[in-house]
Amino acid sequence: MTFFVPSIRALRRASLVATFALASLTPALAQEAAAEPESESLPIVYVLATGGTIAGQGASAVRPAEYQGAQLTGNELVDAIPELAQLADTRVVQISNVGSPSISFTEWRALAMEANRLLNSEEENVAGIVVTHGTNTLEETAYFLNLTIQSDKPVVVIGAQRPATALSADGPYNLYTAVRLAADPNARGMGVMVAMNEEINAARDVFKSNTYRVEAFRSGELGFLGYIDTDQITFYRQPVHRHTYNSEFDISQIEELPPVEIVYSYTEASGLPITAFAEAGVAGVIIAGHGAGGSSPDQTAAINALREEGNEMIVVRSNHTGNGRVLDREGNAENLILHADNLQPKKARILLQLALATTDDPAEIQRMLLEY
Repeated sequence: MTFFVPSIRALRRASLVATFALASLTPALAQEAAAEPESESLPIVYVLATGGTIAGQGASAVRPAEYQGAQLTGNELVDAIPELAQLADTRVVQISNVGSPSISFTEWRALAMEANRLLNSEEENVAGIVVTHGTNTLEETAYFLNLTIQSDKPVVVIGAQRPATALSADGPYNLYTAVRLAADPNARGMGVMVAMNEEINAARDVFKSNTYRVEAFRSGELGFLGYIDTDQITFYRQPVHRHTYNSEFDISQIEELPPVEIVYSYTEASGLPITAFAEAGVAGVIIAGHGAGGSSPDQTAAINALREEGNEMIVVRSNHTGNGRVLDREGNAENLILHADNLQPKKARILLQLALATTDDPAEIQRMLLEY
């Protein structure tokens, strides 16, 4: 038996027909609803689309885990939400159309370069940018942009946990609220934000905490920056680390990133990956340490052996607990072992890559790890 699944545009069209049918019963209200502000008076929000689940489609509306990502374009996502016309002059730039595991430095650099061009252009009334993205690597892209966008205007990274064809798809509302946030003057200076499920997270702190639930993104003990409610957008704190317009990283001068890998620590973890990465010429390794950033005896022995051989590969200690700082230890700096404070391993990797692209001074790199 074949089931017909209406497209996202067809579902939106049906909803609009019902809305205007009800409005026709009260002409005054219908006239008010039909009136749209002149586009010249609206703030401009650019949507930089990259693909992901938010642009996905599936054969069944009630089996949201079964779908193919990156099927719809950014224009199709925006066109399916006519209410955006009340918020902003929303314009789309399609950067890529892939699942987020396929995102690479190529897409990162293209996003940062385009965002910087748009936000710093002479075009009047540009309020901010929304990036649509797959959720698996969304937190990494958000943090990279947090370090490389040179503007205080809002940049909001969003995705979806359910494809566009699912019942109760979360993507359309995430996009709508993200445009609201990007157009809000109070969001200036807040750095890159991840805004899904009406919750605003700082790019530095956020991480994906669930596989399928729509409330997937959290900032651990540090908490949300604020909420996007129907009456207003409310902020309760702001990022204190350097970001965006205060960043020293100039992506226009960086055409490739040095290789940095992550090594996970656990009971009886082998030192072989550390040795292999060093022999392969990797510039740095992040230790996703247990507890307060600890490594196994074999991992520690592998690092010490490298130093005895004169290998100067940078090692950065972080932790995989999700919360808390990694403290400095006596003798580590001399042994080229740095610490990531409370940065998550994946984000410490990105920061170390950008740092190594600009300097080889361990003291300078440690400064960057603490400031960003």
